[in-house]
Amino acid sequence: MIRPQALTSRDCIRIVAPAGVLKAGDLDNAVNILQQWGLKVETGNHVFDSSGFLSSSDSGRLADFQNALDDDIVRAIFCARGGFGTGKILDKIDFNNFLENPKWIIGFSDITLLHLKLHSIGVMSIHGIVARQMGSTVDDASTESLRKILFGRENIIYRIGPSYLNKTGNVRALIVGGNLTLLCNNIGTSSDISFDGKILFVEDTNESFYAIDRNFNQLARSGKLDDIAGLIAGEFTGSKDTVPPYGKTVYEILLEYTAAGNYPVCFGFPVGHGHRNLSIPFSADCILDVKTSGIRIEFMIG
Repeated sequence: MIRPQALTSRDCIRIVAPAGVLKAGDLDNAVNILQQWGLKVETGNHVFDSSGFLSSSDSGRLADFQNALDDDIVRAIFCARGGFGTGKILDKIDFNNFLENPKWIIGFSDITLLHLKLHSIGVMSIHGIVARQMGSTVDDASTESLRKILFGRENIIYRIGPSYLNKTGNVRALIVGGNLTLLCNNIGTSSDISFDGKILFVEDTNESFYAIDRNFNQLARSGKLDDIAGLIAGEFTGSKDTVPPYGKTVYEILLEYTAAGNYPVCFGFPVGHGHRNLSIPFSADCILDVKTSGIRIEFMIG
């Protein structure tokens, strides 16, 4: 996998909006923080166009993203928010120049589709906060974790506490994944990827328990879970029970689908749509070490 170069002060980062609509002021905090990091900050021409639920028309969102990819001055592309819309332009993006001059692409949720596409062409990316969240709806640890990956040349290590649901074990493999709903939406598309031999990360938000079960069942039926090397379960914020009660928690649902697997499973990784959303260098080599005393996750980007 190709790792984009680490940023240095005075590098240029561009904020684009390939998905949901933005309001005036949504990016002010991000611009201020990124400038404090010593970066030159630009925004795409169509970020605030507004086209119903989307930030701009398909052509406007595509133009902004393509321009950011092709502009050699831009050293990282920061997605403004998730929502919906990335998949509507994904197959029209030309990655040829990007492969000659790879740069970090940052985001999560709907941006999962971009991460999967980038994995399919052999380039690492950052599953992390979107620009609209910076300095607003996430904590300082989330922002700092992004800074460390963007500027760092050392491995990233996270430690979290134990869960009685965890399955112990130690494995080293590439990490892939993202939003559970988008992982299912991606199956059978031009950017579909294999999870075989890889550590799978999943998170989601505002889904009912049965929808989460249905999505994991789709992963299982399509063979996506047959040969994974490990599972990291992030947060499932706003998940909803049914009436009558579904009878299982989200993590119990996930454990049911991974119980027979001979690999480590980690629950409660603080990544997703919550107040803490730590950054993950996707497609990086990852060590997942799950012990009864706690979990250590190390990403090899040094």
